[in-house]
Amino acid sequence: ILVCLGVGVASMFSFRFPFSIISAAIILNRMACYIMATLSSIFYGVLIDLQYFKIIHLTTSLIFTEKDFFYNIFAHMTAFYLIAFLSGVLSAKLHKVTMSLEERDTVLSDLKAFSKYVIESMPSGVFTTGLDRNIVTFNTSAQLITKLSHDDVAGKKPEDIFPFIDHSKRHTERIEGAMKIDRKNVPIGLRLSNLTDASGNSIGMIGVFQDLTKLKAMEAEVKRKEKWTAIGELTASMAHVLRT
Repeated sequence: ILVCLGVGVASMFSFRFPFSIISAAIILNRMACYIMATLSSIFYGVLIDLQYFKIIHLTTSLIFTEKDFFYNIFAHMTAFYLIAFLSGVLSAKLHKVTMSLEERDTVLSDLKAFSKYVIESMPSGVFTTGLDRNIVTFNTSAQLITKLSHDDVAGKKPEDIFPFIDHSKRHTERIEGAMKIDRKNVPIGLRLSNLTDASGNSIGMIGVFQDLTKLKAMEAEVKRKEKWTAIGELTASMAHVLRT
């Protein structure tokens, strides 16, 4: 209609046909480009033929020869298919890149889920912080050990939860101390490390800690047994001396 309103063969609106072809490439696929180019060629050719055979009468002072009509039809059809070809190539590349990105997103999502499951399944407490040292994640074991939920610790600094943290020590050193849990002093062993991204840039800290209650109890039991063993050995030695 716009081509007809724009005096047919001399219309300025014929450039809208390529827009339809490009739109087909973006929205649909490569084959749709050629289908749209074919339809555009047919529609444009029909309109020009109607003007050439004077079936439709356009008010224009311009005079066009038969050569002008054939030249316009040939030029426009060639342009339509050339645009369809280029748009199709770009559409195929775009589709390939999109599929590749979707696959990478899927792999990345799977890796993130796997990492989350691994961290959540660890028997040790694990937490991470941002560059501002505010706690971001707090796994299930950490919540069970400290009796604190994620909401209780989110946004707080590690020293707010573990008051025995000594900033004078390096992050790679192991820190042992006690914290109050259910009105009891619970021994905790903790190690802080730098958290880095794939490029090696620091993005925060990661802390891994354990409840040392059982370990300390075992150590106390071992020391008690060693003490009684030493006393037994001393008693046996004294008895031997007395007998002698």
